[in-house]
Amino acid sequence: MFELSEARRDELIELWAARIVDRGLGTAAVFLLEAHKPLAGLGAHAVLGFRPIVEALLPVNAGELAAFLRDPDNIERLVLRVEELDRHRRDRRENGANADDEAET
Repeated sequence: MFELSEARRDELIELWAARIVDRGLGTAAVFLLEAHKPLAGLGAHAVLGFRPIVEALLPVNAGELAAFLRDPDNIERLVLRVEELDRHRRDRRENGANADDEAET
């Protein structure tokens, strides 16, 4: 089965977390990832079973995705990174709004 190095795992977490947060889906993604974490192993096998479809629909290597999903700790790492990026995004938005308010006064 496909093995995922720590460096590649971290790269995927950064990539996926940034995509999730950039689309404004941080809260929804965290909810769904947490809800499905116990089924991660089953999801890994499903990805391999539906590999041609997965690779046709998603810009991801199905072997890497399956290796990532196989370890529930990877899901937790992704959740934590999404939460962190989402928190930074909200802070920047709030600070930007406060700066605009101060500029108007």
